[in-house]
Amino acid sequence: MELFDLLINILEFYLILYFTNQLLNIKLNKLKMWIFVIGQVIIFEIITNYLIYEGFFDLLFILIVYIYISSYKLNSNFYEEIYVTFLPITVIMYVNNLILDITVLIKNDNVINILNNSYIYIFLVIISKIIFVLIMQIIVKYRKNYDTYFKEKEGLYLAFSIIILHIISIVLGFYQLLNINYIVYNLILNASLALFLINNIVSFINILKDKDILKNMELNSRIIESENKRYTDLMKVNEETKQIKHNFKHILIPILLNIEKGKTEDAIKLINETQSSLDTMDRIHITNDSVLDYHLNILNKNIQKDITLKCNYNIVNKRKIKDKDFSVLIGNLFENAIEHCSGNNKRINISIHNINEYYKIEIENTINNDVDLDYMQSSKKSNNHGYGISTIKEIVKNNDGFIDFKLYENMFKVSILLPTC
Repeated sequence: MELFDLLINILEFYLILYFTNQLLNIKLNKLKMWIFVIGQVIIFEIITNYLIYEGFFDLLFILIVYIYISSYKLNSNFYEEIYVTFLPITVIMYVNNLILDITVLIKNDNVINILNNSYIYIFLVIISKIIFVLIMQIIVKYRKNYDTYFKEKEGLYLAFSIIILHIISIVLGFYQLLNINYIVYNLILNASLALFLINNIVSFINILKDKDILKNMELNSRIIESENKRYTDLMKVNEETKQIKHNFKHILIPILLNIEKGKTEDAIKLINETQSSLDTMDRIHITNDSVLDYHLNILNKNIQKDITLKCNYNIVNKRKIKDKDFSVLIGNLFENAIEHCSGNNKRINISIHNINEYYKIEIENTINNDVDLDYMQSSKKSNNHGYGISTIKEIVKNNDGFIDFKLYENMFKVSILLPTC
């Protein structure tokens, strides 16, 4: 039985860390996770020799899990990290308590005798782990549906309530061992608290769901704002084009008259003045995509003089993404590139072309030496950059696309693939 207990403890610790990774969307580092699992098992085996009830070890175990979480750079806030630290351990404690209570009631025996029966004990342990995995998979599935995070007030409520439920579970487990004859009373108490835990988990999911709805509303508002701005700017460009067309004949007539009279120097002077006037106007990009044309021209207008802009585009197949989504996506990409372009030789390179059945966008800008990749692609930064990054990710995800961030030789690069029609 000692070997069985050891293997079960390893499995339980592994599952808890695994689901913690899943809930916080941590990229799995198997070596680091196994180091923590083995370390927890060793500490558990040492400490339980000096504890009457091993449930008290959970408080130390939670501290170790939080240290594990803190070793990663995460987008979640402090309260969500606390909540996720307690959640898997609390779930497995209530599952164990309920299964044990039900078994004691069915067998009409006490807790000590049930746990001393090897066959029943092994059966209960296996069942409890299966139920725990099923419950956590459901929670993780819902968590992954929403790319949102707690606000401070929401996180404080959930974190505080899960801590209270966990502490009560520890006390109840110890109480059950001391009062082995109160079978029905223990079952009712544990079942009632389990309902509170379920309510807590449902609240967790509902908060994420409500925040996701709010986030989509904000995104739609941003899309409408971008479309209105685009329409206004296009109308302005249209008026400027009409004005140029109207004025051009008045410019050509004196040039032709000067040429006819042999006043070539005066004609050349007028041509040069006209050329200088045209040079002060914004460069007009013309691709096979009107939305892209608009944003390239806006970028050309807003870019600082100390930034070198290089554009390369070759578009044949039409993109599948709607104009309003594409406008917000490109607008955010260009804004971020300008905002974070830094270094001695500032430059922004834009490449947009078709590759197989995809519309490929590559935007890279120079950055300082001290900037890392996690910072650049994080959704939790000052100003509007964090919102822009989350918006970009959301639009790419909703349109069945792919996005990748790279950092190399003082350049930050965003690559996006979007399906074509």
